[in-house]
Amino acid sequence: MIENESTTRSIDRRTIGVETGQLMELVRHADFTATELLPWLASWVFLRWVEHEENERRAIAEFDGEKYKYILPPPSQVDSWLETESSEFGHFYRCYMLELREPPMENWLHEQLVRIVNNGSLLLDDNRLFLHPELWKWLQETVLPLDMAKADDVDLANSLLDDLIQISSKEKSGSQFVTPPAVIHLIAELARPKPGDRVLDPCFGTGGLLQACAKQIADQSKTVAAGEWKTIKSESVFGVELLPSLYPVALARIVLAGISQPGLETGDALFRSAHAGKERFDVIVANAPWGGEVDKAMTEQFFRFPTGDTTTLFIQSIAEALNNGGIAIVVVPEGTLFARGATKRVRKWLLEDFHVEGVISLPQGEFLPYSSIKANLLIFRKAKPSGSVRFLTVDKFATSDKKKGLTAEQIAKKFWSVDFDVSRS
Repeated sequence: MIENESTTRSIDRRTIGVETGQLMELVRHADFTATELLPWLASWVFLRWVEHEENERRAIAEFDGEKYKYILPPPSQVDSWLETESSEFGHFYRCYMLELREPPMENWLHEQLVRIVNNGSLLLDDNRLFLHPELWKWLQETVLPLDMAKADDVDLANSLLDDLIQISSKEKSGSQFVTPPAVIHLIAELARPKPGDRVLDPCFGTGGLLQACAKQIADQSKTVAAGEWKTIKSESVFGVELLPSLYPVALARIVLAGISQPGLETGDALFRSAHAGKERFDVIVANAPWGGEVDKAMTEQFFRFPTGDTTTLFIQSIAEALNNGGIAIVVVPEGTLFARGATKRVRKWLLEDFHVEGVISLPQGEFLPYSSIKANLLIFRKAKPSGSVRFLTVDKFATSDKKKGLTAEQIAKKFWSVDFDVSRS
């Protein structure tokens, strides 16, 4: 790999809605769905971020009197992509990107690039990208010129991803249950992860919860020593997701939030944790799958309270993975608070063996159009049990178009400052 210093073109910050609207118009003509497009866009945002990260690493290496070896070969860097016609892209990709898969893996960046290449998300499905030069031109004009050292350009990349996530979540072809932004903000405010904490989302989806926690950690780490910051970047944020297509989406969002080496995996978190067993975390946040069912017989060997209900299994798995003093905040459907059988036994276990901080009842319809079922936040710590729990009902979140309602900060402050005693049941 040859050392190379790439130059970048900056673009003026434009209205996010205009950029997203242009993209979706192209998508309609190109016969794509937003669900298909999301991993593609995220992969290119990540590739753009990688070049920025490599330039920073090169600068550090030169300061230390060392020579930096680029993972991305020079023909794969942004200047080359900007000059490549869509008809030439397939040859370009095969010649330069596929060679990244050759061993050995140089470092974490190399491993992630190989995962992106193997995933195929840079290409979209069946190489259809090459048949639509307008879509390639949009990428060249909007995403590839982004300078990830500039806050405005990072905001633009984040906003494009956020908009596409919201659009894709409403498509019939989409299978992803997206946590609403207001709920994400509230969970992050309640958890308040700090530098040194290990944060896990065992079903990270598009990465919204981990992105919010990563940003809080990064914002609080601005004055830490260089050695400590290096550890924070690689030992703070962890996650597991069943759908491989969502991996690049969460990866891009987390690195843009400031944590440049998250520990993300794909697979079934329930049975991964059952076999791994020894990993512990200080903060666990999750919107576990609702209404899912697994074969109860498969859970008897690995879970304290065997059941086919995935929400109940996730609560058990999360509780077992907490460090002493660690906090868990889990989105659960209303029925989890009252169901009998194994779910009731899990509630009793939490009350007797953990410190259940409380329950926050979220506004009715907050998860529409995915579900009309009322949702709650279950909040507990691995600590000495308490004689009571808090209970708080949120009728409405404050939003830009609704002046009435509470902000996430106001709700979190109210929850932690007041005791709402309810009897155990």
